[in-house]
Amino acid sequence: MKLALLIEEIIPNDYSVSRCLMLMASGFVQRGHEVTVMVGRAPTWLKPDDITLQRWPDAPRKRPINPVPFATWAHHEIDAGGFDASISLSTRVPASIVYARKGTFREFIDRCRVLESVISANGMNGATSADKRRRNQWLKLERQCVNDPRVQHWVAPSPYVCEQLNDHYGLTDQVKTIADRIALSNVDLAQRRHWRDHTRQALGIAPDETVYLFLAHHPLLGGVETLLRAIIALEQRDVRPGGNDFSVMLAGWIDFPLAEHIAQLGLRKRIRIIGRSNQREQLCATADALVIPAYFDPFSITVTEAQLAAVPTITSRYDGASAIAGKAPNLSVLDDPADSDALAASMATAVESTSPTPATLAARALAELLDPDQTIKEFEKLLKSLSLRERVAAPKRSEEADR
Repeated sequence: MKLALLIEEIIPNDYSVSRCLMLMASGFVQRGHEVTVMVGRAPTWLKPDDITLQRWPDAPRKRPINPVPFATWAHHEIDAGGFDASISLSTRVPASIVYARKGTFREFIDRCRVLESVISANGMNGATSADKRRRNQWLKLERQCVNDPRVQHWVAPSPYVCEQLNDHYGLTDQVKTIADRIALSNVDLAQRRHWRDHTRQALGIAPDETVYLFLAHHPLLGGVETLLRAIIALEQRDVRPGGNDFSVMLAGWIDFPLAEHIAQLGLRKRIRIIGRSNQREQLCATADALVIPAYFDPFSITVTEAQLAAVPTITSRYDGASAIAGKAPNLSVLDDPADSDALAASMATAVESTSPTPATLAARALAELLDPDQTIKEFEKLLKSLSLRERVAAPKRSEEADR
């Protein structure tokens, strides 16, 4: 099939949507499809093999991509190019299939409102009128996309996103859940052990020190404030997880107000600020447990990969990856991401297991369940159903024309 994949922007080191799109494109090519990626903006150095990359010629250099003119241009190219189907990774840009990889913008706004008091400390509460107008515009575009006749199927990366599409827009029959297995890294145990030894030595981590990892592009949405309060609770109770002293690696967009807040709480000695890093797999291999009490995450690749590596993990029900909890015994799921007491209790017990065998066996079973090739195969089934629907509809249109 001749396929068009649509995305507003390709961002380097983006482990979610951008990475997912490029790996999907490669996966379709490997299975014999002709793929063109239509993008609003992408790095000039990006020149993928076997994939045609069409950049929107009118894209602004710095301002956010406006979905309306980008979608108009993309669909003109799709109609002119004779494409069989299209897949959009934006809920604001219609296509034959819309993959809501980032969840719905409506849910994102709702979760930000829950976080309003925390976000205000980071200077995000006093949004300008332009920001508010843009939010309203994007919400309007998402609603229009839901009602666009060109959209024949919606795909959610997790049951959580499926619930968003149903609760906010009443979509049920049109939605299929396909996990983002394709973006998962496949790293063997020997490599993980090497990364663990090398990184711990480089960071000066003692061999008997228990290390937690918090990794989130947006720390506030990742629940960093809850984590800080949980660390204070562990200190006050003199808890030694696993019988050892502990520290926390903080990776993500750690700006000055957050770093200053950590210092004011007196937690600088407990926390290693890693900052923004493209060494996600290495950091995860270094940690004894992963802690991300997320307020909003459609499907965390980091959480899923930690489970594949049998790393004890704590997340919340607002992370789409929490759906694998029944198949991953070393995954703890918080009902409320603001519950620091529950988080502290989970952190204290997460590293207590002395035998990794059950978790390792579960990780192997999970690896079979999360086969990356299955993502492309499931999309192919949807694409074939679109082609069949068009072939069935074509004779009906001809008969109507004859009448």
